Amino acid sequence: MRGFARISAAVPRCVVADVHANREHHLGLWREAHAQGAAVVVFPELGLCGYSVRDLLLDGHLRGQMHKSVAWLAEQGRDLAPLALVGLPLAVGPGLYNCAVALQGGRVLGVVPKAYLPTYREFEEARWFRPGAEVPAGSTCTVAGQAAPFGTDLLFEAGDGLTVGVEICEDYWVQVPPSALQVGAGATVVCNLSASNFTVGKAELRRLLAQAASDRGKCAYVYVAAGPGESSTDLAFDADAFICENGAVLVESERFARRDQLIAVDVDLERLSRERLSTGSFGDCARANPKAFRRVPFAGRAAPAPLRREVSAHPFLPSDPATLAT
Repeated sequence: MRGFARISAAVPRCVVADVHANREHHLGLWREAHAQGAAVVVFPELGLCGYSVRDLLLDGHLRGQMHKSVAWLAEQGRDLAPLALVGLPLAVGPGLYNCAVALQGGRVLGVVPKAYLPTYREFEEARWFRPGAEVPAGSTCTVAGQAAPFGTDLLFEAGDGLTVGVEICEDYWVQVPPSALQVGAGATVVCNLSASNFTVGKAELRRLLAQAASDRGKCAYVYVAAGPGESSTDLAFDADAFICENGAVLVESERFARRDQLIAVDVDLERLSRERLSTGSFGDCARANPKAFRRVPFAGRAAPAPLRREVSAHPFLPSDPATLAT
């Protein structure tokens, strides 16, 4: 349907360090997203190898399997319509980066590294990775034999109001997240590939951050965390995924489920455009905080009928009974 794009978040079962098993789960969910009419499908951070693989990230054989699996996924998904954002480690020059790789039409369209690395409490990502924030604008890399743009200066653009920005886990916990600049440059859908371990109350905080980001940015925010099989160390993971639009959570996964999951919703791109035009301060802020982005084209698709989102019979009243009572 015109003005809407169906956006999906996929939570695959993970087998830590078993790249072949993980890529099969990714492909199955990518095919499901295609069958459901999605334009974009987002997978978890480091989903091809597992976030808790730890020092195996430095193993040359595992990294070689990453390249082979990207090539395999690109070929197997050649005829699948959704833009797929897949998480994996990637060595570029002398550094190793925690990356999101964009795949469509048998090609690697671009690679976005994680801008900021957590090195506090249970996190020690600087032990393995370099921060993507240090990658010079205009950089390129080679993945599975294909040259691709590489950096935090990428937006993926399909036209008809669908422009996709990417950040990875910690990026949205910092005080100036990459998405703040992406939306100012035109991103209408921001995708966060995350692992994000479970702690009490963290799911609510994730939603608070994403709802605030989608409200301030007049955008959709897609969040997907690591799923079943990832908890191989002292951390636990809860298969949390959700999609927000303009301050509201539209759809969410079943947390702690032990199976592959795919959630999807039709994002109202026309509404987001109207919100940006009518909120003059949005444009003022974008002009005051400019960043140059490379725009990578991809093939979009309109959301098929029937519409996959709840339409309130009373759109100007709060849906929560407690809020309505006040």
